[in-house]
Amino acid sequence: MKSVTRVRPAAAAVLVLVAAATVSWAILYFRSQPARSAAPRGGETAGQPAAVRGADAPWRVGLQIGHLDAALLPDELRRLRNSTGAYAGGIGEVEINRAVVHAVAAILEAEGVVVEVLPATIPPGFDADAFVAIHADGSTNTDVRGYKASPPWYASPASRLLVAALRDHYGPATGLPEDLNGITINMRGYYAFSGRYRHAIAPTTPATIFELGYLSNARDRAFLHERPEAAARGLADGLLAYLEQRDPHDRQSLVAPRTEFLRSPRAGIAVHASPDRRSGVRLHLRPGDRLSVLGRVGDWYDVRVRGSYRNFGWVHAADIAPPES
Repeated sequence: MKSVTRVRPAAAAVLVLVAAATVSWAILYFRSQPARSAAPRGGETAGQPAAVRGADAPWRVGLQIGHLDAALLPDELRRLRNSTGAYAGGIGEVEINRAVVHAVAAILEAEGVVVEVLPATIPPGFDADAFVAIHADGSTNTDVRGYKASPPWYASPASRLLVAALRDHYGPATGLPEDLNGITINMRGYYAFSGRYRHAIAPTTPATIFELGYLSNARDRAFLHERPEAAARGLADGLLAYLEQRDPHDRQSLVAPRTEFLRSPRAGIAVHASPDRRSGVRLHLRPGDRLSVLGRVGDWYDVRVRGSYRNFGWVHAADIAPPES
């Protein structure tokens, strides 16, 4: 099947906080990438400034059908050409992803949002007001179920706002539980987010990868197969809520903040899988462990531990506070 592309109308006593000496991810990205021939932004013509999307031009959203036409991925992503997605109960992931994406697109277009539906291959430097890669999950444990959303490693405030809006609306719309323990390094480092690749989104495009549920779980699978429009409604409502909150003139919120560092004041501090105490504990900190702080949501720090991408999670501010004297 050919790639589907459409354009249509419509974030102390022993505690040490060290200011980062590193440059923000967005700046590093731009410095390391070859020049891209990005398409003009809405309303831009020679000698005229671009229209501001969301103010005097329609919002633009990119929706990716996860794994669609993976065999056609470019050479730089050839290792993913055999990645066809989850399969269970006679249902393939692409089938679910496609049905949900097209339903979301129809809802958004009816609200005046410009939607571009994308296959596995992302146009170089794809620029939009939101990018959502839509997938369905699979596990050898058929009891595991639920949805989840992840921003990139170096998430802008706008990306975190997008994730929060989708989480707020998808669960109530579908009745599915949230998988609080399932965010993986492959989600945080999803190829479409990565500055390593030419075929990836622009670093200022707010983004998330969203797992609709588990095809390997009979209840999730039945829901996604029989009611894709309900899943689409939850995503569309989340996207519309996100766009309503976005200040179209606020460019700073599209840039990932500078990385900061903390050091663990004591042993045994829990690093959770999600910014939620109900989530599992991935590891416990040692005294003096160095934490790269990628962002903050409420009272939770989004951290990488000991310099490894594999040791990551969330630490509550109260847990890492210095002990009382």
